[in-house]
Amino acid sequence: MLLRHIIAQELDDRAAGKEKRVSFFLVCAVSPTFSQPNTKVQADKVGLVRQQWAVLEANLDHPVVGYWGESVDWVDAAFWTNSIAENMIIVCTAAILHQGLTYSHVRMDQINLLIFDEAHHAKKKHPYAQIIKDFYSIADTKPKIFSMTASPVDAQVDVNKAARELEGLLQSEIATVADPAVLHQTVCKPKEEQMLFYERPSHPGESRLTQQLKMLVGRHSLFKNRFVFAGEALYELGPWCVDRFWKLVFKPEDMAKLEAQTTSKFSRVHRLNSEVDNYLEELREAADLVGHYALPGLEDRLLSDKVIQLRAVLMSRFKDLQSAGIVFVQQRFTAMMLADLFQQPEMAIPGFRSTTLVSLARN
Repeated sequence: MLLRHIIAQELDDRAAGKEKRVSFFLVCAVSPTFSQPNTKVQADKVGLVRQQWAVLEANLDHPVVGYWGESVDWVDAAFWTNSIAENMIIVCTAAILHQGLTYSHVRMDQINLLIFDEAHHAKKKHPYAQIIKDFYSIADTKPKIFSMTASPVDAQVDVNKAARELEGLLQSEIATVADPAVLHQTVCKPKEEQMLFYERPSHPGESRLTQQLKMLVGRHSLFKNRFVFAGEALYELGPWCVDRFWKLVFKPEDMAKLEAQTTSKFSRVHRLNSEVDNYLEELREAADLVGHYALPGLEDRLLSDKVIQLRAVLMSRFKDLQSAGIVFVQQRFTAMMLADLFQQPEMAIPGFRSTTLVSLARN
């Protein structure tokens, strides 16, 4: 809504003969800098750029473009000239705009609105802070600033002090409701909350397949996190999911990648090629073992009570084909296994389709 308002003003200004200006929607992300030219943008932040770009493009009848990391040649003046000439809104990581300003390919007087997403990061040497300190504060013609954050702090500090510092740096005023009760009148809340209790099984011990794989590749640090997950999944998901997990880990189409990772990882430790060859042979034996392993039929007794109850909840919720929802989990392997499990014919839910959304920061 703010962008629509700013664009309307911009069109009036152009009709009056004023110089073209654009709006920037900035996503907080790590991006290449002068001191770290090979740094790559975090994958989850690339996703944020694409997400915000897609939303704005779908809801505004004006040209929008998105830039991140290696998609941008910020030292090319022609690139910036064309970007500003052809678009009304540019969505990018903060460091990209900072580079454009540093090379003088973009000027503050060419910007009518700066939107800072996750604005609480605007401190110290973060690109948000650098954009304000190095360019905005000294500009004669300043753009408007709109900053968004769920909280003005992201550390154990005094909230009031942090809020004042954030307002001062961004030359903005924090706006929120004075009475939290007001939110209850407008925010949609679930009509009901349902709490379920499930039985946690006694220690069932490792599955036979896991034990055999440990004998083959248990010393491979490449599989350390996978063995940890297999142990936890025995409780959380059940033995069938553990064995199915190994099937997904050792998929034939992924073997070339696993072998390359093994060679790269262990060649740095072992100078003898024969030792690296031993690791590769163990890896291939493990893949052969998994490939010939026949999964048992998918029965309730091979799944955890937690998974069975989750399926029952999903079954009840997805009677209406318009339903949608999110299942939050702590590990990406868990997300992968649940999505795979509900694609199995025995576990399929009518009208239900699933996918995963994960962060690369954790397993």
